[in-house]
Amino acid sequence: MLLELSPTATFPEVEREVLGDIYQIAHSPLVSGAALDSLLMFFSSLVQADSQIATHVVPNLAISAEKANKSDANLANVAKCIGQVVQSDQGVAAGTIAVYSKYIKVSHRHSSLAHFSYRTASRNLQSQSPPLLLWC
Repeated sequence: MLLELSPTATFPEVEREVLGDIYQIAHSPLVSGAALDSLLMFFSSLVQADSQIATHVVPNLAISAEKANKSDANLANVAKCIGQVVQSDQGVAAGTIAVYSKYIKVSHRHSSLAHFSYRTASRNLQSQSPPLLLWC
């Protein structure tokens, strides 16, 4: 909420003090429903406050999920968060899709998160601008 009301004043503090914890929460299997909606709104507000952060948030979400205990990680939530970041800053869409499409083709180990993220990002972009991703 503070990021929406006063992004310039709150962004540096949120980035420094809160963002690391948010990455851990993003892959928690306990996050669903209203909590997940709030998390998605947070990422949207964060990227709208400073669009340059989007290029850091996407890989950090993926790294956090990859480092997590596999039985405790909800990759679908991480994919939704990545999709929300891409939807909020479509300037990172092409790079994000290119990175995850490589993982889908090359590595089975990363394919679950890559596939979820790739499809979520693609779906989010299709809903806003269908001609951009007709092949998905």
